[in-house]
Amino acid sequence: MFGGFIVMKIFTAQFMKQITNSLSILLIAGSLLACKHNDNIETSPPVITDYHKVTISDNIRAYLESNEQAKLICTGNMFCNNKNLAKIYESLGYNAVWVDNNSNIKPEAESVINILQSSYKDGLNTSTYHTKELNDLLGKIRALPKTQNEVVEPQLYVNFDITLSDAYISYARDMQNGRINPVSTYPDWKVDRILVDVTSQFESSVSNGDLLINMQNLIPKNNMYSSLKAKLSEYNQMINESGYGVLSDQEKETMRLIALNMDRLRWLPHSLPESYIMVNIPRFELDIFVENGESVVLSMPVIVGRDGENKTCLVSSNITSVEFNPYWGIPKRIATKEYLVKLKANPEYLNDKNIRIYGKGNKEVDATSIDWESINEKNFNYFFRQDPGTKNALGKVKFTFPNSCGIYMHDTSNRGLFGKNARSMSHGCVRIGKPIQLANYLLISRDNNSESKINKMLASDEHAGIKVKQPMPLFITYQTLIVSESGALIRYKDIYNIDNIKFVVFGAR
Repeated sequence: MFGGFIVMKIFTAQFMKQITNSLSILLIAGSLLACKHNDNIETSPPVITDYHKVTISDNIRAYLESNEQAKLICTGNMFCNNKNLAKIYESLGYNAVWVDNNSNIKPEAESVINILQSSYKDGLNTSTYHTKELNDLLGKIRALPKTQNEVVEPQLYVNFDITLSDAYISYARDMQNGRINPVSTYPDWKVDRILVDVTSQFESSVSNGDLLINMQNLIPKNNMYSSLKAKLSEYNQMINESGYGVLSDQEKETMRLIALNMDRLRWLPHSLPESYIMVNIPRFELDIFVENGESVVLSMPVIVGRDGENKTCLVSSNITSVEFNPYWGIPKRIATKEYLVKLKANPEYLNDKNIRIYGKGNKEVDATSIDWESINEKNFNYFFRQDPGTKNALGKVKFTFPNSCGIYMHDTSNRGLFGKNARSMSHGCVRIGKPIQLANYLLISRDNNSESKINKMLASDEHAGIKVKQPMPLFITYQTLIVSESGALIRYKDIYNIDNIKFVVFGAR
C-alpha cells in the first residue's frame, strides 16, 4: 500500500510536470478551442495510468519533492542522516546513483554495502550506515518479477538508491573527519583541522564513476591507525568466536580506548606525507617520521600546555620558518593574569627580565610611570615584549607554523623542566628538548643551508629568521594509546581528561 501511495504521488506531483512540455501544444490548442465554444468549460489534467514507464530519476525527483517531513525519510520510518541529501540529488539532476537505466542494481552497490557491513572493524556502528535496511531492500528488489519495459515497485528502487547514498556519505564523513565532533564534544579545547567536504567529494565521485575506488581508499593511511586497528581486530575475533560476554571489563575498556584513539587519528589528514613531525601531547614527545612513517630519525621530549585554558591545541600545519634569538610577544592573557598582579606589588618587576612595555602608537612606556593599581583586564591597553637573550622565555630558537590557536614551538630558558616525567607546564605552546638539532634538520639536512651560517646565528644575540624552503608537515596529536614496535599496547595518562566521555565502541557481535 505504501508503494502504491508513493506512485500516486509520482503521477500527481511530478509526472504531470514531466509531460507538460511534451503536451503543451495540445493543451494550449485544446484550451483555445474550448474558449471559442464556451468560456466556462473547465479543463482537468489527463489521468496517467502507465506510470511504470516513468524513469527511476523521475521517481526519485517526485519522492524527494513530495517528502513533507522535517527530515527526509530514506526508507520505511527511518530518517536519512544527511539533511542536504535532497539538494545533493538535485545537483546530480535527480539521476539514480546505484541503479542503472534498465533498473538494475549496479555491481559496485553490493561492494559498497559489504564495506559498510565491515565498518565495525574501524570501531564504527554498522547500523549508522543502514546495513540492515539496505539488505532488506536489496532482497525485496531481487524477489521482484522480471518484466519488460516497465519498473515493478519503483519505490523500492528509490528507497534503495537514496538510502545507500546517505549511508555512503555518512561513512565517508566518519572515516575522514571522525565520528566525534571535537567542537561540540570538547568546547574548551581547540582543534585546528581541515574538514573534508564529503558532499562535494561524493558528487565528484558520482560524476567520475569512481565511488567504489574512493570508498576503498577512505581508511586512513597511517601506521598508528593501522596498528590500533590490528589490535581491535584481536578483540573482534574473540567476540566472533565466543560472544561479547567473553570480554572482561578491562578488555571492554581497552577496546573502547582503542576505538576512541582511532577516531582522533581520523581528525588528521586522510593521507600523511612521506615525512612529517608529530607531537603526541600525553606522551610528551616529538618524533620526526620519514619513509611514509616507517622510520623515526629524531626524537625529543616536549613540554605542553597545562590542563584548563592552557591546553595545547591539536594542529595540522607546516613549519614555515625558524627564528633565532626570538622576541617574545607576551599574550594579553598572560600579561593580565600573571604579570599585572606582580607589577601592582612592584612596578620594576619586569626590568630584570628584559621585558619592555609599549602603549598607544607602539611607543615604549616606563613601567614606573603607570598607575598599575588602576589597571585591570578590561582597561589593559599595553603590549609586553621580551628582548632576545639568555632570559628570554623562548630560548634561542622558535619554530612557526600557521594555525588559528596562536601557538608555536620553541626552545626554553628553563631546561631543567625536561627532567620531569609529567611535562604539562606551558601556556599552550610546545617547548622542545632539542631545538638546535631540529633547526639543523630543517635548515641543513633538508634545505641545504650552510652549517656555518646557522652556527653564526646561534652564537649571536641578534634576532634573525630563515624561511623553510621545504615546509615541514607538523601534526600535534592527542593519543593516549599507541602500539609499540614489539606489538604491545602502551597507555599514557589522559592529562586533559578527554578520554572520559561516553563513547561506545562497535565491534563484532
